[in-house]
Amino acid sequence: MIYYATDTSLGIKAASSWSLFSPANQLGFSVIVPNNAGTSEFRTMNYWVYYYFTRYMGNWLLANTVNNIPVYMTTSLSVNKNVPMTPALISVSEDNKNVFIIMVNGSWTASYSAGVNIGGFIAASASGICCSSSDTKASPIVSQAAFSSTLAVNTTVYGPNSRVNFTIPPHAAVFIKVSQ
Repeated sequence: MIYYATDTSLGIKAASSWSLFSPANQLGFSVIVPNNAGTSEFRTMNYWVYYYFTRYMGNWLLANTVNNIPVYMTTSLSVNKNVPMTPALISVSEDNKNVFIIMVNGSWTASYSAGVNIGGFIAASASGICCSSSDTKASPIVSQAAFSSTLAVNTTVYGPNSRVNFTIPPHAAVFIKVSQ
């Protein structure tokens, strides 16, 4: 989803091999989630990622100002360029009072420290969610509490700008909201 929103040339090729839901007029598959003990807290991992993605996506994309992550992987696609191991999507709300950061760590073993500079934005608060599962044999149907946790986010204001610092755990997607 990040590649679709941020890079038209690589994004379409990289993300076109999957879809979250099958089109209504084509064959596909469904995941039927059991209603455990009368609750609806269990959903697929894709569901929880999409759940947070839609809540942490602003109205306008910002220029990507992520640094401290010089890690790239070479794509197997017919595109001659490296792609970030930690792709990021940074957007702002329609009223310009919130900046949203979505970042993914494609490594199974390494954590990465990240710093996002936001020009012309004085951060008053920041909060984050981390979605991750390191068990490759785990059930893809999980509760929200088992799949997501609070992410430690630090902000620094310098003049009319802000910097947001956090660490992305291995094989995780992080969702951050920075407010004025």
